[in-house]
This record gives sequence, structure tokens and C-alpha cells, in this order.
Amino acid sequence: MSIQRPLVVAFVLAVLVNGQAALLSEVDGPAPVGTAPVASAVGPIPAALERRPPALRAVPELDVATTARWSVAVLDGPTGEVTTWGDPGAFDTASIVKVDIAVALLLRVQDEDRGLTSVERDLATRMITVSDNDATSTLFRAVGGESGLEAVNARLGVEGIDVPPGADWGLTRTTATAQVRLLQRVFAADSPVSTEHRIWLQQAMTDVAPDQRFGVGAAADDPATTPLKVGLLQRSTTGRWVVTSIGQVTTDGRPRFMAVLTEGSPTLAEGVALSDRLGAAAVAALT
Repeated sequence: MSIQRPLVVAFVLAVLVNGQAALLSEVDGPAPVGTAPVASAVGPIPAALERRPPALRAVPELDVATTARWSVAVLDGPTGEVTTWGDPGAFDTASIVKVDIAVALLLRVQDEDRGLTSVERDLATRMITVSDNDATSTLFRAVGGESGLEAVNARLGVEGIDVPPGADWGLTRTTATAQVRLLQRVFAADSPVSTEHRIWLQQAMTDVAPDQRFGVGAAADDPATTPLKVGLLQRSTTGRWVVTSIGQVTTDGRPRFMAVLTEGSPTLAEGVALSDRLGAAAVAALT
């Protein structure tokens, strides 16, 4: 995947603490935009680089007992520093990829120098707020499917998101770091996504249904005003659950982007509870 814009990135060497915590600093772009006003939530969940001198800092590990696989990344808005815990490998996105699909739609509309049609706006709103899978499949095809989504991620300069061929958008593979970098690029003041469209997407992510506020929502000072998107997927081969969550949180008055990815929980309830514990523990470790 090619990156279509130059990057100036400061890397800070990874440091392991008790085999889990790692810190990595990646500075690229200004702080995220502020949180949009709250609106009512609706619906249930449907079935060549510049290298700088290295620096080291210890990050407390997350003490979360589980047999499931998990990964957490937090990007500090003002500094661009990314802190990660857990498994750095790729996970299934489940429905958090719907944010990426929404971004692809918004950029396509901008490239065509027009606004969202009423049909597009309705589909995109249902895709984000109530996680409508049929609406998602329609928009995924409209933005060009696998090739369209990967082209948008390259345009944003985000690596680590692999879209499968065909229509199985929920089986897109991603790292937690890739997700926080995606959110940063979408909501940065110099984002290719227009201010109008950033505000719309942030509002849609704020309007998600109350039972879709786990994970990242558990980490925020005010979960009800947190722009986020979650994903749920039961793997047919194992019967175990993928539970994912991404969003922009404010903790202690400080804006941060967060991704919480898990897979392998035996029940949905356990996966959601694990996502909550990880989100809260990550913020506690940083503050």
C-alpha cells in the first residue's frame, strides 16, 4: 500500500514492561477537533522518515486477567504519542470498519464536488448509529469495495488495515495502532476530510445507541458524549466472540484517540466486559 503524502514521524523505541506495555511516539498532524454536541442515541445493536534520538519511558502494564487475545492503543491528541498494550498483531475489525467506509464515502462525495444525497446520508447514518449491516454493504459497494477502501487508507497515509476480497467487510484485519492513526488523520485540522464532513461523522459517532458505548466509552470522562464505534462478531469456526471499539475520548480534560480490540471471548457478555476493563485500565495507566 503506497502512502501518497510525505510524513515526518518521530519514532520512540518500544519498551516492554512485564512483557505487555510498549510506548511508541508518532507525531504527525495537529490535535483533533473538539467533541460535537450531544444528540439522542437510537436503536439496538443488529445481529523517507526523519529519525530522531530515541527516548525510553516505562508504561504500567494492564492487569486484566483473561484467556482472550487483546490489544489496546491510545494516541494522545496534543502530542501524537501512541501507547500500546497487549498483542501488536492484527485482529478482525467487525463493525468498527464502518467508520472507514463512512470516510471513503465522504471523500468520494468531496471528489465529485457535491454533497451527500438524502439516500447516502440515511444509509451512512444507519450504518454508524445503529450498525445497520445492509446499509454498510450497500455503501461498501458504492465506494469500490476492497480496492476503494484500501485506496482511501493509502490516501490518508494509514497502514495496517487489510480489506479482504469480496463482500466480507467485517473480516477486515487491523492493528490497534492503525485504528488510532486512522482516527487522527480523519479528525485532524489538515485532514482531507472537510470540516463539514468531520463534524457530521463525529456527530454520528456520538449518536450511537446506548448499548453500543462499551470499551472506549468506559474510558471517557463522559461516555454519553463520546464519539465511538463498536464491533461484535461471533466466529462460526469457534463460536467465540470478536469485540472491538474505537473512538475519541476525553480523559482528565485531555483528548485522546483509543482502540480496544479483543477476540476469543467465550460469550458476548464476557467480551463486552473485557473491552470495558481494558478501556478503563488503559486510561488509568496513563493518568
